[in-house]
Amino acid sequence: MMYNFFESSSRLPVKVKLKWRGYWELFKVPDNIEEFYENLENRLDQIDSKELDQSGFYMLLTGKPTNERKFTLGMLLYIGQAYNQKIRDRIPQSHPAYDCIVENHSGEYLYLAVSEILQLDGMEKITQELFDDIECCLIYKNEPLCNTDCVNEYNSKLRREIQIINCEDYNPLKENCRCK
Repeated sequence: MMYNFFESSSRLPVKVKLKWRGYWELFKVPDNIEEFYENLENRLDQIDSKELDQSGFYMLLTGKPTNERKFTLGMLLYIGQAYNQKIRDRIPQSHPAYDCIVENHSGEYLYLAVSEILQLDGMEKITQELFDDIECCLIYKNEPLCNTDCVNEYNSKLRREIQIINCEDYNPLKENCRCK
């Protein structure tokens, strides 16, 4: 019997290691969506970080400042992705999750963490489908309050199992996320 390496390797799990960086205080969530978008764009322009100028993943969460450059993490609100564009450019684009944030979390401080793919095993290149699967698995396993897709099930576009290992500033995400 002939063994087809490419066929069998496509059935192996995709393993991804994400390196998270953050946390940046964005602003206190206003009670109207127009002000939210304005604050978001202005604050992202002020953050001088190369991590925001690449493709990757991001999470928005609540927090409470405690003293200079320190805060207590609150709730995970949203997980998103920026494929083939800068995270800095993707975040201020219109999204229904932002309505959820304004309606349910006005008056709370909003924080941002971003990640990049540090290691990838089981795939030859990074694709939109891979980004979609990583985002979907992160949402499914971590249950952010304002995401609507992938909340109840993992819908793989690659039709492959994925294993995500989060490292560095990944709190409140689970360190290991495995989706089938």
